[in-house]
Amino acid sequence: DPEEQMKRKFRAKCLFRALGRLVMSNAYWLIEGVDQYEGLDDVKRRVEQAVRGKAKKKQLLSIKVS
Repeated sequence: DPEEQMKRKFRAKCLFRALGRLVMSNAYWLIEGVDQYEGLDDVKRRVEQAVRGKAKKKQLLSIKVS
């Protein structure tokens, strides 16, 4: 059924875009340096700093299909 196939393609595209947005929103975990937390002796403060994260930079997700 062509209509069912179009629905499946649209759903797959939406899921892919949602996954891309999720990756972009968590990208700071990938670029964060390990040695960033060395100076802290207090474990509680270190955990709070890690959980707080960085200010997120807004980016647009654009996917080009050729």
